Amino acid sequence: MIYILFLFPFLLLAQKPIIEYYDNGNVFREYFLKDQTQDSTFVQYYKNGNIQSKTQYKKCEYETNYYKIYRFGCGVGKYFNEEQKILKGRSHGKWSFYYKDGSLKSISNYHCGFEQGNFIDYRPNGSVEYSDFYHEGNVMSEREYHKNGALKILTQYTYLYDETIDDSRYVVSCVQTEFREDSTVKSVKEISDYDMDETAIHKEYYPNGFLKFTEELVDDFREGVYREFYENGHKKYEGEYIDEERVKKHYYYDRTGKMTKIETWDANKLIHTEYKN
Repeated sequence: MIYILFLFPFLLLAQKPIIEYYDNGNVFREYFLKDQTQDSTFVQYYKNGNIQSKTQYKKCEYETNYYKIYRFGCGVGKYFNEEQKILKGRSHGKWSFYYKDGSLKSISNYHCGFEQGNFIDYRPNGSVEYSDFYHEGNVMSEREYHKNGALKILTQYTYLYDETIDDSRYVVSCVQTEFREDSTVKSVKEISDYDMDETAIHKEYYPNGFLKFTEELVDDFREGVYREFYENGHKKYEGEYIDEERVKKHYYYDRTGKMTKIETWDANKLIHTEYKN
């Protein structure tokens, strides 16, 4: 059971502090209201008394003398507590979340309801697991880390601005690079979703830097020419695909680069095999 305390002596002030309690007497959460809207710091606690989260809300708009943006259907106006008629403020400032033992779990940053700045997730041992960067509500980069602290995946986004459409800022492309624990590059994937269909060029590498395979994808289906390579750089295989199905000629090579056979495919059915001496 949770108990709510309204501190009435402060009603004359601009902000009204509210404290809610667990049934064991410990504070559950405390926050401020301004015109029945969440405003300023919002602190929530675990039942053991440790802080669970520190967040901030504000009744504001994202507006500067250079730029003004809106997010339809969210922010001020929705109820945080419908029974008490308490409205949600907009996410604003630095947010911090903690594990039960008091160690930091994650931090994030907002400006008037929009993600703005760094978002970092920590493992229980304190090492960084994820680190993202946002600008005006759009993710610009995402980083995932191995347990040894080395970078695992880096994703960088590119956005297109077009005033002629309602959603004037949307993803055009991103480049995702995956790393091994020793920091060598494992793969690179270039993705574009400008025209509804997501297209990608995916390349994976051996630890020595030679190309392992390269493929073209449409909505995660292999489309176009797919090639595999040996660690010495020689081509191992080459064939064409349509919607993940093998079509036309497919060529196979040995480690010296010599062609060993040719397969002919139609709609993923093997039609003919020709062996090379």
